[in-house]
Amino acid sequence: MATTQTLPPAKSPSSRPCPNCAETLASSLCASCGWEPGLVPVALTQTADGPVTTFAAEKRHRFMLAFGVLSCLFGPMILIGGISSGGGSIAAGIIFGPLIFVAGVMTLKNTRGGKAWWGLSAKERGLAMPGLIAGGFLGLCIIPILLLCVAMMKMSTDAWRG
Repeated sequence: MATTQTLPPAKSPSSRPCPNCAETLASSLCASCGWEPGLVPVALTQTADGPVTTFAAEKRHRFMLAFGVLSCLFGPMILIGGISSGGGSIAAGIIFGPLIFVAGVMTLKNTRGGKAWWGLSAKERGLAMPGLIAGGFLGLCIIPILLLCVAMMKMSTDAWRG
């Protein structure tokens, strides 16, 4: 007795429309207009061959770059701090330190070092968000600490003068 097995339909490669010309993108570079993530259309020129789009590089997002770098810096600091303080913070340092570091690396990788946001796929934006959130939160936590340090130094120099 022979058994038949039905195979699932073959999946087509994941694609999305080009934000500039609406053609299907099989890779990150559009074959019809030349758009890729990190480029913004600035001019459309009509030629005999058809419309030609001129692209300019997307302006660097400094906060994206800063938040990604902060996540990469704070990840190892949290790991080392958790391990060195002992107790229950060892587990927190071992878990959260590498996660924050990886989130920062994924943010820098997917945003191309803070150079691209416009035109990124939803998946790329989703992978970049944890690093942006962690870096932004930890970056904002630094501000009160720095203000407190500056105030303490100011008070100590005032007390020294008499």
